[in-house]
Amino acid sequence: NPVGWYDSAGPDINCEYLGSVYFDGNTCGYFGDLIENFGKTANQACCACGGGITNGTVNTPSPTTPAPTPVPTNSTSNVTTCTDNPVGWYDRDGPFYNCAWYSENEFFNDGTCGLSGDSYENFNTTANQACCACGGGTTDGTVTLSPTPA
Repeated sequence: NPVGWYDSAGPDINCEYLGSVYFDGNTCGYFGDLIENFGKTANQACCACGGGITNGTVNTPSPTTPAPTPVPTNSTSNVTTCTDNPVGWYDRDGPFYNCAWYSENEFFNDGTCGLSGDSYENFNTTANQACCACGGGTTDGTVTLSPTPA
């Protein structure tokens, strides 16, 4: 509920997808409370995630426990600055899906970059090649200033 719900990443991330066996069968646990669309998260909207409506009754899922935040470590090694490259890159679905989007939606190891980082190529580059958050970008200071269409 609502019927046809999908998250704000797009119609491919819907209740059927979230009810799948990806991520050790815990897709709802990983993503269920993270992205809202149509005023509902997956854990509220999808029966597969404990939400939705069963026999006319709205299911109220138990809250999921968020993943722990990694503890910063002190290091004496040199810090390398990464720059998204090309600067201004976005995937083939449009400017909304840029390196900042991939970074903000990289909820856990192998999240958005692992799922989509080698797909949605634009300007002959994928997120895993262009975005620092996905292990791409550049650390040598050489950048392309704007995407160049192929």
